[in-house]
Amino acid sequence: LLSRIKEGEGKRAQMLAVIFSALFAVAIAGLSPERMLERIVTIGSAAAVFLTAGCMGRSLLGLFIRENEGSSRPCERVAFSFGLGLGLLGLACFLLGSFGLMANGGAWILMAACTCVGLTGLKGFWLDLKGLWSDWRGQNSVFSLICAAMVLSCCLLCLPAAFIPPMDYDVTEYHIHLPRIYAEDGIIAFQPNNAFCGMPRLMEMFTYLMFSLGGATPAAASAAQAIHWGFLPLACLAAAALARRMAGESCGKEAGLAAAALLAVNPISLQLSFVLY
Repeated sequence: LLSRIKEGEGKRAQMLAVIFSALFAVAIAGLSPERMLERIVTIGSAAAVFLTAGCMGRSLLGLFIRENEGSSRPCERVAFSFGLGLGLLGLACFLLGSFGLMANGGAWILMAACTCVGLTGLKGFWLDLKGLWSDWRGQNSVFSLICAAMVLSCCLLCLPAAFIPPMDYDVTEYHIHLPRIYAEDGIIAFQPNNAFCGMPRLMEMFTYLMFSLGGATPAAASAAQAIHWGFLPLACLAAAALARRMAGESCGKEAGLAAAALLAVNPISLQLSFVLY
């Protein structure tokens, strides 16, 4: 890999780094072949929620950012689009669930409405993703490739762990149990027999969404954990965008990748990425 970089074959070196990181993650974590189809469906469901929220956030972000101003970079727009869309989706789940409107197909109607809104921002979101990929392809230094490989390896290593059933009391009684009760009852209401019922309901709303869409099943819980895992690469992208803006044009790209790598290898980040907290 280093010899190819020295020879100037940047594109091939980047592809080798991606392939090496993927093979390393699969070899260490070990994806089960007999569960492959189930996991593909689970990851696909989580990806659909993420992409719908990202496109919806981009359509709303377009109301505040003009394409010809050049004041924002693709990495910033992608991070803000995901954050805005996911925040609004979680808030909508809470508000609709509080009035009992998520039951009887209400969750599917919500996702259909979010998809319709997201279609208006699909083109801008796709252009932002292409711009983000162009920035990545422009990084040929050894330092940049090492940082990118660290981020990709950490994210891929944590993904199979998201399919492990949680055993922690806090997770089973709060982060999964309460959304399951809400989905089964059809409404978000006070639960006098659960000490966690007065705690914040943030990530729990995505668990509630998956339970409302697919029922309170282990597969829906795995999809919720996959959504939870998606916040690790999203947080790395946000850290990279912030560090790049603070560092300036001279070393902004390298600083962004370094910030993303430092966040990805943080033990707390790794643990929280696959545990449904």
